[in-house]
Formats: sequence, C-alpha cells, structure tokens
Amino acid sequence: MKPQLHVRFLIMDHGFSPEVITKVLGIKPTKTYNEGDLMPDSKFKYKTNLWELRSRLSKYRELSDHINYLFSKITPVSGKLKELTRKYSAVLSCAVYCHDSSPSLFFDEDVLRKLSELHIAVDIDIILL
Repeated sequence: MKPQLHVRFLIMDHGFSPEVITKVLGIKPTKTYNEGDLMPDSKFKYKTNLWELRSRLSKYRELSDHINYLFSKITPVSGKLKELTRKYSAVLSCAVYCHDSSPSLFFDEDVLRKLSELHIAVDIDIILL
C-alpha cells in the first residue's frame, strides 16, 4: 500500500492571535486555536496558539506535490509571512503513514532555499502501521 502523507504549514507560538495572522496573510486557515482552548473531547488545554494551512491534495500524492501546493498559497504573501516567521515559530509538518512501502522524502535545493528564506523549520514524522 502506498504511503499516506499529511502535510501542513503551521505558525505556532505564544503571543499572537490566529485571527490577526489570517488578516495579515489574507489566507483562510484550515485550523486555528488559541492557547488555553480546550482540546476536542478532552479536559486538556492547548499550550500555544496555532494557525494551520493543510495541503488539500490527496494523501497519496508525492511529498513534493504537497509542498508545491502549500508554496503556491504562501509565496504570494512571502513578504508578510517573513515578518511573521521572524517573530513566531513556523513549521512545515509532514506526517507519513507507511504500511509496506517506503516514502520518498526528497527536498530539492529550491525548496530548501525557500524554507530557509521564510524561516520555516521542517518536522517529519514517519508512522509505521
């Protein structure tokens, strides 16, 4: 079975309002929450604020397709985004669910350059099913 990928761009930190991030970037996020909000179906609270933009592509597409999709959304606002990512933590989060095949996790020079210029860290979680 082909690996399943869930790829998201996150801004996570204390001291910002997800609503302000939405207004500044002019991009509707996939998900937001505020520090102190209750987690769904839980008594626990979130410890940071979050602004999330999730790739809408099929979970069976290649990692590069997901990254290009997210870049197509954030590149037009890269100047504003760079101002935000200098203040707050930004992450390209890649969760890879594997059954019986290995995923291709290749980042070309252009992707690495863009991530660096925008001050975006990378988090890759590989989950073996």
